[in-house]
Amino acid sequence: MPQRIGRADGPAGVTVHERGDLSLGLITARRGMRTTCIDSLRASYDLDAPMTARIVHGRTLSLAWAGPETWLAIGSARPDIETELKAVVGQAASIVDMSDQRVVMRISGPMTRTVLAKGVTIDLHPRVFKPGDTAITPLAHITTQLWQVDDTPTFDLVSPHATARDMFHWLTVSAAEFGLDVGRTQL
Repeated sequence: MPQRIGRADGPAGVTVHERGDLSLGLITARRGMRTTCIDSLRASYDLDAPMTARIVHGRTLSLAWAGPETWLAIGSARPDIETELKAVVGQAASIVDMSDQRVVMRISGPMTRTVLAKGVTIDLHPRVFKPGDTAITPLAHITTQLWQVDDTPTFDLVSPHATARDMFHWLTVSAAEFGLDVGRTQL
């Protein structure tokens, strides 16, 4: 059952819950091996690694651009995403399991953009930032990767585990005026 924070009357302007059902791996193509890495990912997951700030979805895995020749791999909970990805890309990339180092929060609702605008320095207007777009940006004082999931709008926010409580606190304060429904969260 959701917990309401802030404005209690009417529907919540924002909802949030932790995405504990994911495994995360950082893929960095080695020098001169980008094409080999991308081809291997395409063959295994039926997706093309994005070359710009986008997230793409394939069979059982998504890739979010995380810098030049670097992608954040996102998949349903896997026992060892690092070993899986190393088997796919071989020596073409370095892989780091980020599953225990990062927390993913999903926020949505009609006031989500307004709340995020209080903490990020990027333009999230729907004409500029659309579903599938991703960015790495400070949110308040925390470096965060976010991507837009849909037009609700829904966003996934990825932050270091060590700062997840700070990010959640910022969110509760920033969204209180609109009402924040908090789902199952273990921050």
